[in-house]
Amino acid sequence: MMLFKRIIKLWIVSVVLLGSTHILGQTIQQTSLDSCLQCALKNYPLISHAGYIQERSNNSIKLIKADRLPQLSLASEATFQSEAMGFEIEGFPAMTTPKDNYSFGLHLNQVLCDFGKLNQQKTVERAQANSEIQRNEIELYRLRFTIVQLYSQILLSKENIKILDSYIDNIEIRYKDMESAVANGVVLQSNLDILYAEMQRTNQRLINAEADMVSTEQKLSLYTRIQFDTATVFMPINESQLFASENAIRPELKLYDAQLKVLDSQKLLENRNKAPRLYLFGEGAYGRPGYDPLNENLRLYGTIGIGLRWNLNSFHTNSINSQNLNINKDIVEEQRSLFKLKQNSDLIEQKNNINRYNKLIETDASILEKLISITETSADQLENGIITSTDYLTQLYAQKQAELNKQIHIMQLQLAITEYNLIAGTN
Repeated sequence: MMLFKRIIKLWIVSVVLLGSTHILGQTIQQTSLDSCLQCALKNYPLISHAGYIQERSNNSIKLIKADRLPQLSLASEATFQSEAMGFEIEGFPAMTTPKDNYSFGLHLNQVLCDFGKLNQQKTVERAQANSEIQRNEIELYRLRFTIVQLYSQILLSKENIKILDSYIDNIEIRYKDMESAVANGVVLQSNLDILYAEMQRTNQRLINAEADMVSTEQKLSLYTRIQFDTATVFMPINESQLFASENAIRPELKLYDAQLKVLDSQKLLENRNKAPRLYLFGEGAYGRPGYDPLNENLRLYGTIGIGLRWNLNSFHTNSINSQNLNINKDIVEEQRSLFKLKQNSDLIEQKNNINRYNKLIETDASILEKLISITETSADQLENGIITSTDYLTQLYAQKQAELNKQIHIMQLQLAITEYNLIAGTN
């Protein structure tokens, strides 16, 4: 019996602590769903991923821009050939070209006009980066569902523990009242034993409930990096209405939009690939024989020109690539439609749950009122020996279960509204 007295005292102390703001100079910690969501998003490993993607994309764009800069290359060579050109003219000395040749110089290639290809490559790179960032946003959005589920489980566990404590409290009161009745022979000892056994079983359920709650708190702490203790107050979820979702959009839908933009930009790039490439080229070198094979002197020489390249095979390959891009667009559109179908189905389910819990809450009060009255009557009957402890416990358990059901329905309503808004895309 001393064990149950200590439990009741601890419960009373915890209620006093929860109802106060300061105790012995220490502030009692409070947390809410919003604060847990903010901390989880702030500390999630993927929170910096979007920045890395953007930085990498910026570097890729710098590389694309570098194609507009003059392309310089350094080339040098020295060769020896087994024979060389030579000829003789009667009356003149024989003329031969040297067998050893040397060249050291620079080659230049500068794009003058690519008909928008490089600009379109930058557009494709930005679209691809945005698509990757949207994938990251999906993971962060899924985290919200995880936090909401963990937080609601903690609230339900606390309500269950509260009801179990109250149940034990009621049984122990009856136990004390019946001890004298048993001593006077008015009530059988077996009735007292039944109450004691029920307190033991309830204490076991309380141990399991507290262990589950601690486990859930530890999971939530892992995501949020908030340290919870027995004094932590978890504020109720205060979602009381559905938010307008006309302008709300899920990150999954944003991803599909981003993927479509990537495909559109890639298709434009394919069209740019069919255009010719106008460029300036030149080279300068020091060596021999240079452009005059009869000049044996080491000297500077060079050339400069303008060229046009046009890959005519691109008309065939680009046509096939464009067809594949159109197919990919159709696939993305189907995935988008499938997601919208599932989203609307989930919204219908949550709205029906909201209507259900509203109706259940309306009847909870009347049910609980009747059960409290029945339990009070049963308590008097138990003390007078009219009913057994089993009969009383049946009525008491029904009352406590009704109290728990009422709180569960309230929390389920709040959770259903929160999940509705999340499914709709409202943060």
